[in-house]
Amino acid sequence: MKFEYHVKPTGSDAACGDAEHPFATISKAAQMASPGDTVIVHEGVYREQVDPKRGGLSEHERITYCGAEGEARPVIKGSECVQGWTELADHPHVWTVMLDNTMFGDFNPFATPIFGDWLEMPKYGADGVVIDIGLTTVKVRNWDNTITTIPPYLLVSDSFQNWRGMRESGGRRVKRSINIDMTSVRFCTPEMLAKYRKIQLLKDYVEQTEEVIEKYNAENGIDNSILVNGRRQTNLGVFRAYLTAYLKSLPDVNQELTCMVRQLQPTDRGIPIELYFFCALKDWVPYEGVQADVFDHVLAIIPEFDLQVFQSPSGRDFQRVLPAASEEKGA
Repeated sequence: MKFEYHVKPTGSDAACGDAEHPFATISKAAQMASPGDTVIVHEGVYREQVDPKRGGLSEHERITYCGAEGEARPVIKGSECVQGWTELADHPHVWTVMLDNTMFGDFNPFATPIFGDWLEMPKYGADGVVIDIGLTTVKVRNWDNTITTIPPYLLVSDSFQNWRGMRESGGRRVKRSINIDMTSVRFCTPEMLAKYRKIQLLKDYVEQTEEVIEKYNAENGIDNSILVNGRRQTNLGVFRAYLTAYLKSLPDVNQELTCMVRQLQPTDRGIPIELYFFCALKDWVPYEGVQADVFDHVLAIIPEFDLQVFQSPSGRDFQRVLPAASEEKGA
């Protein structure tokens, strides 16, 4: 037997749902309707979420939802009319209202605490993990275990940085540079190249690059007695090649994301050599450990390439210089 259910905003969900006693909500009719039935929705605004209990069985046994003939088209909205807004005195054009949780029914986005997002808002002293989102406050546990509370409207009216994308990606970025003393950069001698060939990660690079350079110089009749002629390898170029190969050999570096070693603009503090890669370990402590291990190694092997790190003179440097200067003066 096929039934015809009616819905009107002025009806009642406690009624039987016929033309004279319509339901008040489409959801009530959707719970009652079976395959072959028809739900007639009369004009008006229906603010609800409709989740039918059943569906049709075939092309000939559908549950049909339609508007009433001769009436305006009904409107279904997921929003609610909220009254009682007040403008904040210290934030013109920003309005606020307090709502009871019961307004959301079974679906209350503010009822469940949300954890995990790393939120950074330096302007308001927030830099840590979101531990709760409420109607009036967002609580952030900072890395020093203090709690910062932020009004939710600031997340709309102000800017902030959310690190969740990093945590969901394949790695956490490392972008750090070391300054090289420009006076230590030079062309590679045969002795230097022989030493570099003994480095496992560099052997193929040095040999292949030398073949290309020798071929180019021979084809262009380069006078090799003067190093400035033609093409030559430099200790800084070989050093960059080593760092690239070193990063690509590490299991904790995500090889599917950008991984490079680049030279930045020289300054009065030397030539910055930047390591740019993504660590596969994204938690703070393991991430810092990988980053520290990489740069410990970089600092330790710089002298092997006849390069020097640039750093401002310290008290110990002056102690070494002053006695030498005094001896020369005395002589």
